[in-house]
Amino acid sequence: MKGSTARTLIMGLLLCLTMGSVSFGQSAKLEKQQKENSKKADALWRIVGELKQDAKEISVVIEQIDKRIEAKEAQIAGIDAQLQTAQQKLSDSEEEKKQLEQKVGEHKLRLSERARTLYMQGELSYMDVMFNVADFGELVDRMFFVQTILEQDQLIVTETKAAQAELEQKVKAMAYQIEEIEKIQVNLEEERKNLQRLSDEQRNTNEAIDKDIATYVKEIREIEEANKRIMRDLAAIARDKSRSFDGEWKGTFAKPCKGTITSPYGMRVHPVYKRRRMHTGVDIGAPKGTTIKAAGGGKVIIAKYYGGYGNTVIIDHGNNRTTLYGHMSKITIKEGAAVAQGDKIGEVGSTGISTGNHCHFEVRIKGEPVDPTKSMN
Repeated sequence: MKGSTARTLIMGLLLCLTMGSVSFGQSAKLEKQQKENSKKADALWRIVGELKQDAKEISVVIEQIDKRIEAKEAQIAGIDAQLQTAQQKLSDSEEEKKQLEQKVGEHKLRLSERARTLYMQGELSYMDVMFNVADFGELVDRMFFVQTILEQDQLIVTETKAAQAELEQKVKAMAYQIEEIEKIQVNLEEERKNLQRLSDEQRNTNEAIDKDIATYVKEIREIEEANKRIMRDLAAIARDKSRSFDGEWKGTFAKPCKGTITSPYGMRVHPVYKRRRMHTGVDIGAPKGTTIKAAGGGKVIIAKYYGGYGNTVIIDHGNNRTTLYGHMSKITIKEGAAVAQGDKIGEVGSTGISTGNHCHFEVRIKGEPVDPTKSMN
């Protein structure tokens, strides 16, 4: 409950409680305030439900994006490996190229020296060559030998140059390949960064949704606490109205409807609030429309929509003992009616703050809840 008017009302109610029973004239006003609070709480719960659905859908998107990021990182790892291999091959080829260049230089030098020697020999006259050899055969052999050496050197130089040219083409091709791999690497990294930014944005959105949900739930709790106080006041008024109830239920209480107890009395994690809270009764799971009966004889003091309990019936059994039946789909009894054990008072439903069809059943002594299973036969 918010606003100065609401706070004043609550403080006034508390003051009235310390002074005695709340006057009958305030009942209608309290019921109106309770309905307004419940309507607002229901609207907030719908918003919370929508936000939770949004968060769930965003979580699916985040999971999909994260999978794409993992795939992109695997691609990046693969391209990095390719780049390292190509760079190593380029380094090896450049070293090989350097060695070939050195060999070409050495062969050229050797060829040059031999050519110089032949040139110097060419300065000699034919007769000098003839006189310096034992016979003509030796001359021929010498000339053939020198010519063969020159041709071999020339062939080595030519082949080495060809290998060098081929290696240069190979180095250029590998350099181009590395350049292309680096472009792919840059594009993949940019795609990964974009995906990561998108994932971060979605996570930030979910965090904002969580904060909004926490704010709405806090407000709902404040409303529910205010309604609890109002319900206590209405119960006090109802007890004043039922003072004409003559008698006291002496027997044990019967189970109000067919079904299995799905949530026992005591501390539990609330199915809506998702926090540990005291469960002041038992939940009996049953199909919608299942008959709910009075657990014992008494007088109906509440038969209306009752805050988080939804459609509710409260029966006064005398001696400060009451039973409560909540979340009904339909109420079939009126306030002030006398009931016997087993009389139909309503039908199972899921009104108020509820996650499914069931009957919430409470037993209270002097307003304090006790374990209903210890009072039921």
